[in-house]
Amino acid sequence: IKVKAHYNWSMYQSLLNATKSSLKAMKLRLSSNYREGKSPPPAFFEVDLQLDGLGVCLQPSMEDIQSAINGGAVALLKCSKMIEA
Repeated sequence: IKVKAHYNWSMYQSLLNATKSSLKAMKLRLSSNYREGKSPPPAFFEVDLQLDGLGVCLQPSMEDIQSAINGGAVALLKCSKMIEA
C-alpha cells in the first residue's frame, strides 16, 4: 500500500508540475513582455488592425481571441484530468 501511495503522489506531483509549466509557457507566449537581448517568442495570433472613420477594428475580434485562449487552457487542463492513476 505504501508503494501505491508513493506512486500516486509522484504521479500527482508530475502532472501538477507539467500542467503549471504548460500554463506558464502559454502565459509567456501570450504576453508582450520579453527580456532585452532575447528575441521575442513567435506570435500565437495574427491580428489585423483596420482603421475606419470612427476608430480601430480588430480582425479577429478580442472576444474571438479570448475564447481561443480560454479553449486552449481548458484543453490543457482536460489532458491532465483524463489521466487515471
